[in-house]
Amino acid sequence: MNNAATFTLNGGTFNLGGTSEGAAGTTGLGTLLLTANSKLDFGTAGASNVVQFGGVGTHTVSTAMSVLSSEESADHLFFSGSDLTAYTNAFAQSDVSFNGMGGYAAVQFGGYFEIAPVPEPATVFGALGIIAFVGWRERRRFTTLFRKTMAR
Repeated sequence: MNNAATFTLNGGTFNLGGTSEGAAGTTGLGTLLLTANSKLDFGTAGASNVVQFGGVGTHTVSTAMSVLSSEESADHLFFSGSDLTAYTNAFAQSDVSFNGMGGYAAVQFGGYFEIAPVPEPATVFGALGIIAFVGWRERRRFTTLFRKTMAR
């Protein structure tokens, strides 16, 4: 695909089918214009897919982009440029969803930035619960280790 031409999502689904368009820091598609509710489908699970748009263009108000089949550690949505606020001003948290979960985190790198899903609260609380359980279960071992260390 032409990485210099504007890329318009005007409804429907852009299915990557498990392939990448660009790489981190290398533009694969032109500037993104979102003019109607659209879907970006990364496709095949288990594949490491990357999409890097040339930048952020016009975003029609009240339209949303749904990112489907996105695996948090494997799939990446990048945009060229260093103006992160252009994206965050154009796309509200409710305008972007990953696998049906709304919200995103924007992370700035050198000359590009990544839009990534925000973990759902249940995932965060589940991880904290596991850490607390392991700490409670190992409290005697920690106490013994602490006493041995302090006795030296």
